Amino acid sequence: PGWYSEEEMLAMKKVERVYEEMRPLVERWLEEQKAKAREQALREGHRMGVEEGRRRGLQEGHRMGLREGRRIGLEEGLERGRRLGVSEGLRTALERVLVVRFGPISEDVLTRLKKADEQELGVWLERAARAASLEAVFESSPENDES
Repeated sequence: PGWYSEEEMLAMKKVERVYEEMRPLVERWLEEQKAKAREQALREGHRMGVEEGRRRGLQEGHRMGLREGRRIGLEEGLERGRRLGVSEGLRTALERVLVVRFGPISEDVLTRLKKADEQELGVWLERAARAASLEAVFESSPENDES
């Protein structure tokens, strides 16, 4: 109580009044700053989450795409192999039937057999079983095509 002069006491009371007047303003400003910081943190967190989600999604999509691609490739490869096997089997059978029925066959006929597709080979094999000559097997006539 006797340590401060009256003037100092008035100055301290004035500081206290200013502090009390400023306190709500400062507290409001601090709350606004906290809210801004929260919003910024949420935006940044959202952005980072989206980036991470996109990265993981791309990785998973890539893995799934590779799996699906392998599966489709395997299926297509197996189907192609089956078709090639069927064509090769028909080609071999037709060549044997032609040799048995008509004797040795020329390189031209062998080349024609190698170029033929599965359907053509099947038609020729059926014709070879009934044809009177090698030429008749490869003729394109309505009675031959109806077989």
